[in-house]
Order: sequence, then structure tokens, then C-alpha cells
Amino acid sequence: MRHAEAESGMQMDPTRKLTPTGKDQARMMGKWLARQVEKPEIILQSNFHRARSTAQRVGKQLGLAPMICPQLDPENEPEIAWKAIKDIGKDKGVQSVIAITHGPLVEKMLAYLTGSNLPNQFHFAHATIAMFETVGGVTEEQKQKRSLKLRESVDSGDTEKSWVGGTCEVCQDNSDAGWIDMDDTFPSGDDEPPAHPNCDCDLETRDALQESAVPLPRRGILHWMVTPNVVARDEDELDMVTSEAFAAVDAALRLAEVATLIEGEW
Repeated sequence: MRHAEAESGMQMDPTRKLTPTGKDQARMMGKWLARQVEKPEIILQSNFHRARSTAQRVGKQLGLAPMICPQLDPENEPEIAWKAIKDIGKDKGVQSVIAITHGPLVEKMLAYLTGSNLPNQFHFAHATIAMFETVGGVTEEQKQKRSLKLRESVDSGDTEKSWVGGTCEVCQDNSDAGWIDMDDTFPSGDDEPPAHPNCDCDLETRDALQESAVPLPRRGILHWMVTPNVVARDEDELDMVTSEAFAAVDAALRLAEVATLIEGEW
């Protein structure tokens, strides 16, 4: 789970608090989660205030006391976070864990678990929960095969650019809002990436490893992913549905109306 909506500020600021909407989101998602067949047996949270506040409200609905797991702090790598979750689960003798963390770590973790090369395909809005089931561990043979395929794909001569990050206020605001990922890369031939208009961020150029052609080992199976907008409708708490979601629905209805008119004329 990604923490609920927080006050604006720097991504690595551990003191940022939840907004009133964020507090309601956390309570609502915990209430919804408590009704599911497979409920978490323990709750893990990062050291950051916004994750702790989210975990506190989710835990109250589940009757669980959250545990701090510093490996869930946003600067960590998915491999480190996943190992910590597994170790704690094994130590506590539980089968179901909810880990409350941050973007972009939460997207990277899900990509790591499902064997995807594209963390950006998993967009986590604030307070979104994804449920996956783990599968058998990665074998040494799988690691060796992937290493061999990577070596075969390196000599492409392609390059790509990426943001060093932290220098552009526009990009940082968009990153905090979850619209873009400061770890994104783009082809070096592009003068300006479309996701970062008016970007002043520093750039670095590096060789592109064509990892998209090399399958990653799968460690889990994604079963579902639910956002606060979906749960708010289910809970009849429409005041929690974001204006962006209402706008998307209105746009879809207008398109459907236009299509119906056109079909009627034909």
C-alpha cells in the first residue's frame, strides 16, 4: 500500500503529515480491507510520518498494531524491502502482510515481484492497495540465464538520458503528485521528454541496457489493485472521490453520448 494523501513538500522529507483527505482515505481503506476474506496478519510501515499515520488508521480498522520497517523508506531498493518483509513474516510466523510504503518504491517493488521491466506500468495513487501472492524463489539457474541474456543485449550502441533530479520544482511537484517518476529514462534523441514540460532538471546520458528484451524472474502473482476512488464508490463516500476521477467519468460519458449520436445518424 502507498501511504495516503500527504501535505506537499520534498519527497524525502520524513515529517510531512497526512492531509484531512489522506486521513479519511486511510480510515476508509482500512475499513474496506477488514471486510476482505484474506486480511493482513501484521502491518509494516516506513519510518516516515505519513506512512506511520496511514498505518495507524489502517491498523485501527484491522485491530493490529503497526511495526516499523525502515527498509520501506522511499530511498531503498525493492530487493532490500522485499527481503525485510519476508524475514519479518517468517520470524512472526504469518502468511499475510501489508507493507505501507512510498512511491516510487511501491511501484518498483510490484515490478520486482511480478517480473516486469517497467515499474511505471504500475501507477499507485495515494492509498492504493495491491494484493499479490508469492511464488517459489528464484533459482540459481534462472539468475545465470538472465545474466547471459543481459550480456548478449548490451552491445546495442543505444544511449538513453535520465534525470539526476531535484533541481526542477515543476518536476518535483509532479513527482510528489505521482504523475511522473524522476527515475524515468527516455531516448537520447529526444530534445525534451513529453512527461516533463518546461523541465530544468540536470540530465545524464548513459548506455541503454535493453533489459526489456530479457525476462525477469517472477516472484509473485498480482491478483488485484484497488484505489480510494473505487472504494469510495463502494462505501458510498462520494465526497472522497477526487475531482480528477469525476472529470474522467464525465469525459467518458460525453464520448459515449457522441458515439451514440453518430451511430444513430449512420
